[in-house]
Amino acid sequence: MKEIQIKTYPHFDAPLSKSEAVALVSNPLLIAHHPFYPFLQQSQHWTKFPKDGKPGKKKDRPIRYAARRDSYILSYYRSHLYPLYERTAVRFKLAMSPARSVSSMTYSEFRVSTI
Repeated sequence: MKEIQIKTYPHFDAPLSKSEAVALVSNPLLIAHHPFYPFLQQSQHWTKFPKDGKPGKKKDRPIRYAARRDSYILSYYRSHLYPLYERTAVRFKLAMSPARSVSSMTYSEFRVSTI
């Protein structure tokens, strides 16, 4: 199992220790009965750099945080399902694997994967 990173951001569920997080994500019965919380949302605001003397465009980026327990569960399943998804996408030629950097590809490999 991937190393669990303790979640420290504010939320309305209590923090868990590493051992509690591992016990949660490794028990399918606990996950099946887990009541997921809604996301907390905040927005990051900034102004892009100006071009040609014009004022920069204002940007807003919504950020959503999952509750700590929800985040541990989602991260655990993502770490297990993502490799399977990647292999399937490559097998069916649905997309270039994002795990493989474009900079490490030859021109012909890049061209074939983007056609």
